[in-house]
Amino acid sequence: MLFNSYIFLFAFLPLAFAGFALLAGRDDRRPAKVWLIVCSLAFYGWFAVADVPVILASIAANYLLARTIAAAPGEAGRARRNLVFRLGVAANVALLAYFKYTRFFLTEVLSLFGLSVPAPAIVLPLGISFFTFQQIIFLRDIRSGAVTQFNVLDYVFCVTFFPHLIAGPIIKYKNILAQLASRAFFGLSPVFMASGFAWLTLGLVKKVLVADLIAPYANAVFSQAAAGGPLDGAAAWVGVLAYTFQIYFDFSGYSDMAIGLALLFKIELPVNFDSPYKSQSIVEFWRRWHITLSWFLRECLYIPLGGNRHGALRQYANLLVTMLLGGLWHGAGYGFILWGGVHGLALAATHAATRLRGAAGPAGRAGRGAAVAGTFALTALAWVLFRADTLPTAGRVYAALFGAGGGAGGPLYDWPVWSALAGCAAVSFFCAQHPADHGRCATAHRGLPGSGRIACAAPHAVAADCGLGGAAGAAFFRGGDESIQCHGFFVFSVLIRRALSDSGKWLDCRRDGEGVWSLCCSCGFIGLFSAAAPQARPESAPIPPPWTARWPRPRRNESAAASKTATGRSGLPPGRRFPRI
Repeated sequence: MLFNSYIFLFAFLPLAFAGFALLAGRDDRRPAKVWLIVCSLAFYGWFAVADVPVILASIAANYLLARTIAAAPGEAGRARRNLVFRLGVAANVALLAYFKYTRFFLTEVLSLFGLSVPAPAIVLPLGISFFTFQQIIFLRDIRSGAVTQFNVLDYVFCVTFFPHLIAGPIIKYKNILAQLASRAFFGLSPVFMASGFAWLTLGLVKKVLVADLIAPYANAVFSQAAAGGPLDGAAAWVGVLAYTFQIYFDFSGYSDMAIGLALLFKIELPVNFDSPYKSQSIVEFWRRWHITLSWFLRECLYIPLGGNRHGALRQYANLLVTMLLGGLWHGAGYGFILWGGVHGLALAATHAATRLRGAAGPAGRAGRGAAVAGTFALTALAWVLFRADTLPTAGRVYAALFGAGGGAGGPLYDWPVWSALAGCAAVSFFCAQHPADHGRCATAHRGLPGSGRIACAAPHAVAADCGLGGAAGAAFFRGGDESIQCHGFFVFSVLIRRALSDSGKWLDCRRDGEGVWSLCCSCGFIGLFSAAAPQARPESAPIPPPWTARWPRPRRNESAAASKTATGRSGLPPGRRFPRI
């Protein structure tokens, strides 16, 4: 049950919100919390019922550990707090390592030493990386005193709240607990609901009309490389660029949907992406990409390792270790580890260059443009390691990128594909991709509890309405029920937000919606050209009419189930038949 699925949008979400609306008006907030906890566990169990006992056991164990830490206050209890905290971190990491890395260790690492051990059949629970990190953050906040008052109901709510459960963003407990305790939050608000539907709609645009439509181009190229066939340089660049934009719009779209869903219940989650491909250095990239994960890696790995407090060489080593572990967290494979290592080395080199030339950045528009282009190129090339299933596959893609791919071969792409990639680049480099780019309406964890930081939702809702034209066009050209689904939800979202708003609220922050308006128009443009383009064809194969195109459904990757999954339905609308390419 992904956020962009029929069952979620038109069954689960209305039911969950209707129950919350009936309970939210009471002075006692506990029934509303219990209702959302039950809904969240149902949402999680929809993927695999067997995973529910795992998350419940993890919550129970960590709550007992947190109570033990809180029961040892003051200087006298510092040693006990630190000991229990270390035991809790070790237990959480051990749970994650067992499920996520046992097979990799037994099948890959031991084989390097000539050992062969049968690997057990371990099913990885969905979202275990995220909720394990959340538990570690909670124990850290208890030990440091950032959280002093908590109860079991609020703790379970924070961990299981379904908008961020399986793919983040990673939350700071003190802010969510403050919202649950404040009358300014966790209730019904027409303005927050309008904002929530706006963010949800923008996330759907990114996910359904951009990420899912360009994913087949990357899949075709990397599949060709995995099969060992010849790969043309142009096709390789299409695949790499398509995946570079796919993973961004997929991740950020899912984060935007999570923010919007939380706002429906008047809960603010932190902004997780801030136009990362506009970065002028790899350091800036990690301040803009998956912001909450970067915060976790900095606070829970880099700083405890010593940060920059022990000289330059130690800082560079700490950066490399942090990013290697960050890469391993994304998945059990050598490609993920090398991807983290590349970013660690790039971060160390950037800090070293900053020490040599000073803190001043590149001068002039040309210098800043070159810095952005260089950072983007490094990021895109590193994504090859992240996407390739094996290192030989990554090697063949790299070879094809630089003209050593074995001659002409692989999928052929025409101008609609390059137009779609150009549209993605235009959005990534020149458009504000969410209200956080304007600062005033950012749903960041600053100054909470408070009121009205995201109250200027109306212009973003107006901007989201501009995506209707693009969605309608994509639905016509593509003819599939994925676009019809997105189009239908847009109409539903517009009707709801129109009913919630009045003219004053729609006009409060009109300027903040300009960047989002350009995003929606660009996404509609991308959707049209992506839907019209064939996925891949042999040299002699005719191009089918664009309205008959159907994309194959890519395989779901568990470790990023919410961010790498194409959600097209396999069935066809009644009475319509579309040939598969």
